[in-house]
This record gives sequence, C-alpha cells and structure tokens, in this order.
Amino acid sequence: MAININNSNVAAQKWNTSTNTQPQATPQKTATSKASVNVAATFVNPDNAIKADLKNRFAAKFGSLAGDKAAFHKFTAKVFGNGYDKKAAEGLRQKAIKGDYSWLPAIKFVDRSTLQGANGAYAAKDNTVYLAGDLRKSPALAAQTLTEEVGHHIDTLVNKKDTPGDEGEMFRRVLNGEKLSQAQVNSIKTENDHGVLTINGKKTEVEFFFKKLRKSFKRITRSVKRGFKSVARGVGSVAKRVIGGATKIFKKVVSIPKKIFSTVRNLAGNIFKKVLSFPKKIFGTVRNLVSNIFKKVLSFPKKIFGTVRNLVSNIFKKVLSFPKQIFGSLRNIASNIFNKVLSFPRQIFGSLRNIAGNIFNKVLSFPRQIFGSLRNIAGNIFNKVLSFPKRIFGSLRNIAGNIINKVLSFPRQIFGSLRNIAGNIFNKVLSFPRQIFGSLRNIAGNIFNKVLSFPKRIFGSLRNIAGNIFNKVLSFPKRIFGSLLGGASGLIGNAFGFARNLLSPATNLFQNLLGLIR
Repeated sequence: MAININNSNVAAQKWNTSTNTQPQATPQKTATSKASVNVAATFVNPDNAIKADLKNRFAAKFGSLAGDKAAFHKFTAKVFGNGYDKKAAEGLRQKAIKGDYSWLPAIKFVDRSTLQGANGAYAAKDNTVYLAGDLRKSPALAAQTLTEEVGHHIDTLVNKKDTPGDEGEMFRRVLNGEKLSQAQVNSIKTENDHGVLTINGKKTEVEFFFKKLRKSFKRITRSVKRGFKSVARGVGSVAKRVIGGATKIFKKVVSIPKKIFSTVRNLAGNIFKKVLSFPKKIFGTVRNLVSNIFKKVLSFPKKIFGTVRNLVSNIFKKVLSFPKQIFGSLRNIASNIFNKVLSFPRQIFGSLRNIAGNIFNKVLSFPRQIFGSLRNIAGNIFNKVLSFPKRIFGSLRNIAGNIINKVLSFPRQIFGSLRNIAGNIFNKVLSFPRQIFGSLRNIAGNIFNKVLSFPKRIFGSLRNIAGNIFNKVLSFPKRIFGSLLGGASGLIGNAFGFARNLLSPATNLFQNLLGLIR
C-alpha cells in the first residue's frame, strides 16, 4: 500500500543507491505554449525520496496485515502484550486501510557515531526515528531498521508503559513472517534496548536497533541448526545454490573484518569521548557553581531595594486612599437622602392612581356582567326551541329507512337461495360423466404402460449382461499392464532413492552453507 506524497517532485524521484548523485524530478509539460517544453528539474532534498520509499516499504507489509482484523489484533497482542489499548490499535488499523500513514514518526539521517554505532534509534520525546547516514546506500537494511523503530513508536501509542524487552525487534521479525521459538521470544523480552544519545547538544532517551556481532553469531548458530534439519529436495537445485552460496559466503567472510574494525573503532571513539568529556564536566560544574554564587550576591541588594520600594509605595497609597474613602462615604449618604425625599411623593401618587383605576374598572364591569348573563340565557332558550323539530324529524327518517331495507331484502334472500340450489344440482349432473370418463382413461393408461414396459425391461437386462462381459474382457489387459508398470516404477524409485542417499551428505553440506548465509 503506497503512501500519498503531497510533493509530486519527491514522489517522482528514484532512490539511486549506486551513486550519491541527486535524484532528478520527472520532466513535466507546461500549457503556456503549443509545443511541449521540458521543465528543468528543481532542487529537492534527495533524502525526501529515500524517506518516502522507506515509508512505502513499511506500508506495503503493515497495510497487508491491517486488511485482516483478527490477524492484526492477534499480532498486536503477541508483540505488545494482551493489555494493549484495543481502541487505539483499531484506530491505526483503520487509518492503514485508508492509506493514511500520517501517524508515522519523522525520519532523520545522522552520523553513525551519534548513534554509538547502531543502525537506528527511536526517540519518543521527539517522535523521531534517527537512522545512520550510511544506510542511504543499503535500502533493505534501512527498511528493516525503520520497521523496528516504528514498532517502538506503536508501543507508545497502544501502551501506557513500555513493553518489557525489545518490542521493536519482536514487531519487525513477526511482521516479516518469522516463526520464533519460545527461547527466542524469551530472549527478546529480556533484552534491554534503551540508551541515551546526545543529538544537537541535547540528551535524548532512545530505543536502539543494534546490529552487533553477538546477534549475528546467534543467528548464524540458529541457521546452522535449521540447515542440519533441512532435507535436500533435488540434485538439480544443488548446483545452482552452490554458486550462489559460495558468492554469499565470500561476501560474509570479507564483511566480518569490516564489522570487527567498525565495532573496535566505535568503541575506541566512545572511550576517547568519555575521557575528553570528564574535564569538560568538571569545568562546567565549577563554572555553574561560580555563576550561581555571583548571581546570589548580586540579587541580595536588588531584593532589599525592592522590599523598601514596595513598603514606601504601600504607605503612599494608604495615605492617598483615606480622603477618597471619606469623600465616597459622604457622597453615598447624600445620594441616599436625596433619593428617599424624591421617592415619597411618587409612592403617594402611585397609590392614589391605583385606587382610582380599581374603582373605575369595578363600575364598568357591572353592566357587562349583567348583559353577558342575559345574552347566554336567550341563546340557550333559542337553541332548545330549534333542536326539538330536528330530533323528531331524525327519528321518523330512521324508522322509514329501516322499514324500506327490510321490505327490499326479502326478495333478494329468496332469489339467492333458489340460485344456489339450481347451481348445486347442475354441478352434480355434469360431474357424473366426468368421473366415469376419468376412471376409464386411467385403466386404459395403466394397461398400455404395462404392455410397453415389458420389452424395455427385457432389453435393459440383456444390455447390462453384455456390458459386464465387455468390461471384464477389457479390464484383463489393463490389470496385466498395470502390474508391469508398477514393478518398473518400483525399480526406478529404488534406483533414485539409492542415488539420493549417496548424494545426501553433499546436499546437507550445501544446505548448511546456505543456512549460514541466511
């Protein structure tokens, strides 16, 4: 699954590991003229193409795993423990399915000496994966290193505490499909991959990806054991593997002195840096101590002056605030007296106005109440008078309707009964000839089927007898030929087995050599 790259120039670049030349952008066309014009490649940081390729390599494997929900959560529990945050892990899976890998940490290339000889390290505080600069020429190793460091990053997203051991190595190896034994799992879970690096003059806690000789020897030993258990599958494939195996063994032999020299050089460099850093630490401690004493001595007069200044300022504010408080109190008292004097006439006038309004409303409401009562009485009388003829007329109409319905329904009932009786008689008369004709037709059909089936049964029996005789005659040569063929096949198989047993030691030797290379 590829990651969307916003910068089209970066996405178009190729990772050229043979040289250190800058990757070029794909030529584009412009619509400013009718003829196509090649646009010159603009300068782009060559590391961007490398980082994009590394992320795409990771996304291809992780996205394939994310497509299977059950397998994904089984994998996560195996690597990060059963107590992982399932909701957070499911969120990462959903993003991976959509091709969203914005949650991946940043990638930075630094000098290998900064990483203390390691291939890579993950700093949770900076959310950054640091890779050794020389891995630009080793795409496969760089991709494996990034995968392990992303495993450390995912651990911080789905667990509140760091998973015991090197969960990054477990993540990388299980994601690559390795079948780990219980001893290998226990070894990974007891490994300490934590350390402190100095990056840009700052101490940073990291989790390492080491490729030391100790791990290489362990893997070689495991490969040898697997090689002894493997069985040769064909003499033809051995010759091809011998050539490839010899080439890889030669490369391994040549690379061992380089690795030993690199390890010794890094170790000597670290010891030299430690020796040089000791005087620097002592000088820095003394300088900090003197600086703190000097600051303390200078700060004492400042504190005394600040205290005196604050005291004088508070006294001055107190003296000035006293007249303000007295003036404010007198102003509030005068305002309250003035408001009380003015409110008294208003209260008296308001009370008189309310009394007069109530009296006026009472006087006007009396005629209204009398007129309303008379109007209601007259309306009730009028409604009662009009409703009496309506009720009488309705009752008479209902009685007449019922009588008419009863009179009309009697002829209908008589006619319906007569029609049903006539229909039943007619159906009975017609059904008798049909029943007689059906019985005769069934009897004739049975007789005809019996007569026709007799020749068919005789012919079928004769055909089966002839078929059995023919099969017996044909099977005799087949059995004789099969016995001869089985004997010849057994002889050939024994001959090949004898040859394979003779070549088995040579095959096992080459398998072991191939196991060492793996």
